[in-house]
Amino acid sequence: MSIRRIGILFWRELRASAGNFLMIFAVVVPVVFSLLVSLVFGDLFSGRPVLGFYDPYGSQFTQMMLAQSHLNTSLYDSLDEMIADTQAGKIETGYIVPQGFDQALRDGTPLDFLVYTWGETPLKSRLIADTTITNVVSQIAGLEQTASVQIVPLGQADHTSLADQLLPLLILMTIILSGVMVPSLSMISEKQSRTLLALNVTPAHLSEVFAAKTLLGVVLGMATGMITLALNRAFGSHALLLIFVLLLGALAASLLGTLLGALMWDMNTLLATLKGGGILLIGPGIIDLIPKAPDWIARLFPTYYILNPVMAVAERGAGLGDIWSDLLILLVLMVVLVIALARVIARQQKRLALL
Repeated sequence: MSIRRIGILFWRELRASAGNFLMIFAVVVPVVFSLLVSLVFGDLFSGRPVLGFYDPYGSQFTQMMLAQSHLNTSLYDSLDEMIADTQAGKIETGYIVPQGFDQALRDGTPLDFLVYTWGETPLKSRLIADTTITNVVSQIAGLEQTASVQIVPLGQADHTSLADQLLPLLILMTIILSGVMVPSLSMISEKQSRTLLALNVTPAHLSEVFAAKTLLGVVLGMATGMITLALNRAFGSHALLLIFVLLLGALAASLLGTLLGALMWDMNTLLATLKGGGILLIGPGIIDLIPKAPDWIARLFPTYYILNPVMAVAERGAGLGDIWSDLLILLVLMVVLVIALARVIARQQKRLALL
């Protein structure tokens, strides 16, 4: 097997996929859908006001507001950026904290406090933000707290946004569509155009063609997965580990896609197989949307061992020691795919030699 020939075949696959509508669909649609979900539903159902602060003086007021867990807060280094984000609706309210604000509160000195508000801010968010600011201002000013409120939540509270809830499904769809569909569609196209027969008169081996198609699925699966995580700001604190886990997931998906493409002989059969078996591929992402679904159900799906390590590192900051068992199972599944693919390659190589 020649690495040089694999590289040449890979670039050929990349150029060919650029003009294939189904391959473009498999790569672009998950990213576009993730972008729409992030922009439209990012904080719509989170239940938390989205506030921004421009405070070049580092006041105690801003630090206390940033520490409020029931608020979604951001500290801006640029006033123009905060105003632009408020105008665009990325934040609901932007506060310009003046110099000496803390001391003015303690001394009772009048001071202008400029606030920018997005015109579509819900009334509930404004009430929560105003109440929080009042409490913080009272604490800084040293006013005596004569009353306290105790909140007793009844039922299960969920402050995660719809975008956060859909993120596991988006990640899985991204890796599966790019990693599985792209190499399988490419393999079917080769069969329908009968270009694999040309291998008999070239130095290239069938295994090198399969390797190039698998590499294409890995690259596109990795790229779309990273774009989806970046759009949802979910890279976490272990970026290198996350990239490694994404690489393993994309490789597993691409091996499956290459194997399916090698076993199927026409596009309709391939699409029917992917449609019928789609629940087996994206099942863990759907189960994750069900709040009380037991974890063991998701573990029955092979793609769980692609999704769970990615989400554990991206969302929960897990290290390698926390996900090694899932990665081990994923590696076992990959070995099974490689063995099956090697047998298919050997069988098809003999068939081509007889033609």
